[in-house]
Parts: sequence; C-alpha cells; structure tokens
Amino acid sequence: MFKTENTGSETYLVYTMEKGEVTDELSLGMLTNNKIPGLLPASYYMRDGERLIRYLISSKVSLESYLTGTVSRKKLLMLFKTITGAFLSSEEYMLEPHQLQLGISDIYVNVSTSEASLVCLPLVREVAAPDIRRFFKEILFSSRFETGENGDYLLELSNYLNSDGGFSPAGFHQLVSRLLNGNERRPVTPEPARQEYRSVPVQPTVRTEAEPPKTPASAVKPEKEKKSFFKKKEKIEMPPEVAPIGGKGFLIPGVENPVTMNNFQGKAKAEKKDKKEKKEKVEKEKKPLFSFGKKKEAEPAAEVKTEPAAALVRPDYKKPVATIGETTVLATPTGGETTVLGGGSSPDIDVAACLVRKKTGERITIRKQVFRLGKEPSYVDYCIKDNTAISRSHADIMRKGSSYVIVDNNSLNHTYVDGLQLAPQEQAELWDGAVILLADEAFEFKENQG
Repeated sequence: MFKTENTGSETYLVYTMEKGEVTDELSLGMLTNNKIPGLLPASYYMRDGERLIRYLISSKVSLESYLTGTVSRKKLLMLFKTITGAFLSSEEYMLEPHQLQLGISDIYVNVSTSEASLVCLPLVREVAAPDIRRFFKEILFSSRFETGENGDYLLELSNYLNSDGGFSPAGFHQLVSRLLNGNERRPVTPEPARQEYRSVPVQPTVRTEAEPPKTPASAVKPEKEKKSFFKKKEKIEMPPEVAPIGGKGFLIPGVENPVTMNNFQGKAKAEKKDKKEKKEKVEKEKKPLFSFGKKKEAEPAAEVKTEPAAALVRPDYKKPVATIGETTVLATPTGGETTVLGGGSSPDIDVAACLVRKKTGERITIRKQVFRLGKEPSYVDYCIKDNTAISRSHADIMRKGSSYVIVDNNSLNHTYVDGLQLAPQEQAELWDGAVILLADEAFEFKENQG
C-alpha cells in the first residue's frame, strides 16, 4: 500500500509491507546501497512494528499529472528514453523486471528535465513482468501533443510498437535516442533497385575497355532490323552465287544485263514512293469508316482528362495515416507540420477565474482546465521566477465541474489554503476570496472573472 508523507521539507512515497510479504534481500541491498539510473532512491526501515520502504519524490510530479497537459516532442522522447533506461539499468543491478512498478501513478517526473524515475518494489512475489510495449502504446494514444511540431517521430514510434517482431527495451531505447538527436526517418531507397542500377554499366565497361574503337555487332543488328520492320516484303536478299562483274554492276536473277547501284537504288526509291502513295490513299479512303461523323470527334475534345488536372492541385501531398491504438496520426499540408489528435489539446474554458498576487497586485487569469504554478518556465502556466522558495512545479489549479480545486505537487515548502497545509497530492476546494500560500508567496483566488 502506497501513500505520501512529508518529513521536514522532503516528500516521500511510502510503501507499508503487509504480513506475509517477504523482501528480496539481494534486490533490497542493490536498491538501498546504489544510486541506480532511472529508479527512485529508496530506504528500508521499521516504525511502530511496521516494515516500510520509502522513496524520495520531492519536487517531482507523477506521470499522471505530467500528462494532463500537452506534451512536446522532446518531453515525450525523454520520458521514453529514461523509462527504457530504467529497465536496462535494473538488469545490470540484477533486479527482477516484475519489481518495477509500471503505471502512470507510480512513475515520477522531474519537470525541468522530463526525466522519469520508477519505483522498484524489492519483494519476493510471483507476478508477471510488466508489458512495456503496451504501456508505451497507451501513453501514445492517451496523450495530447503540441501543434506546430513535425510528427514524423510519432509515426516511427508507432511503427516500432506495432511491428510483428518481439519488443526489445534496448532496441526501443536506441530508436528514441536517435530521434532525440534529431535524426528523423531517413529516406528509404530500395536496396535491390540501387544494386541493379549500379550493375548495368559494369558489364559493358569491362568489354568496351578492351576494344574501345569497335562497335559490337549486337549493337548494329537491332538497328537494321528495326528499319526494315515495315518493308520486310520488299527486302532484296542477294544470293550467295551472284558475284560482282568488274565493278560496273551486278547480276540479278532473271535480268540479262548487269545492273548498276544507281539504277537499282533509283528503281527501289520509285517503288517505295509508289507504295507509300498507295498506302496513304487507302488510309484516306478508310478514315471516314471509323469517324462516325462529328459525334465521335466531339468525344476526345470533351475528354480533356479532368482527373490529372485535379491531381496537379497538390502533387507532393500524401496524407500519411498511422493508427496508434484509437489515435489517428494525420500530416497536415501546412509546411509539413503534423498535428496529432489524441483527444485534442485542452481547450480554454469560457468562464475564467483569476489569482491576485499579493506582492505585486498582478491579476493572473485562469482559462485552462489544469493551470500550473511554479518556477519552471518550460512546464508551468504561470512562472514565479523571483522566489527561490517556490518549487519547479509547486501546485496545480484544476477546474472540476463548476468549481475549482488546488493540488500540491510534492513541493518542498508546501501549499496552504486559508492557513491549512495540504498533504502532497491532496486536493482542496477553492472559493471566492480564498488565500493561497505557495511556500511564502500569497495569492487571492477570485471566481468568475470572465
């Protein structure tokens, strides 16, 4: 059983062991005596006869809370990298995979770095190892992603997670690390096609280098055959027994006198011209048989092929669609940017409340379902930079129905509502005029300031 506790300025997640539960001494020793990357620091002690294991979670928020807003590319990839890194580290320290708690309420995130830390529960139990692939897929389809970012990395992640092969934490870790370094999907050139392209010039090169001036006979032959394709019948083949006579001409069977080349060529040209004229005349006479008047001519004119014209509107645009569970990934045609719809980004609410900062009199409008307060500018909605007592993600104000609540995010110096301290992750309802203290920074809550 897990619960959160404050000890001085530190916040701990405490697990109370039940009767009959046995600790794994090797795993417990590894966990308490080493700082293992990706795992929360842990300690084991006894209090009032109870055996307790506690984990330091100060200034960290649960993954469940972290994912309530929109997630950027860098944040998601860092989450995935550190979670898979935790499983790889656990193997090095001989921890059992089933001892790692894989749930969005059991993982804690540093909001400044987006690094996740897991809870390792060193107990001897017969339970199945967590399904890491399914866990990552659930995060993908349940998260809301920032618009304006290229979403190709999400396609790569989903393709890996949906592949038929077995899931490998090490392989997924490498993929995420590559994407974090800015290496998006590389253009895929089919390997066989590339090899075939290279092999075409290789064979002729070897042969032509030996005899560069000569033209292969195979290259000339097809040309002659191509020219004589339509006049095969007129081709005059010389019989082998006919021999030239003194250079004046040559004999043709059936002709008494020798014929010179000029006479022969002139006769052949005349015959060719005659046949060409006859052919044109026949085609001219036949043409009306297939025209069917002017109706047939109108059809090709009307058939101006509207389909290719429509295709020219956006020649480069192809919508990549990838299904991530119930989520569809759509590439918008605006400059290659991709909007990922995971339930839509959290819309602004019409009726707004506000906070009045006592120190400066500044009015801070609250128009979100979840409004974050703290000093980490990349994470919170209102950044309190000039107070070192404020935690990075100190507290969240959430809209619930027609009312508002505030929840403390394991802050070092706590959150107070009208003088009452909130326990970590405890929600307290707010009302008009309520005074909120984040550490020593005072705000007054005002309702319906639309």
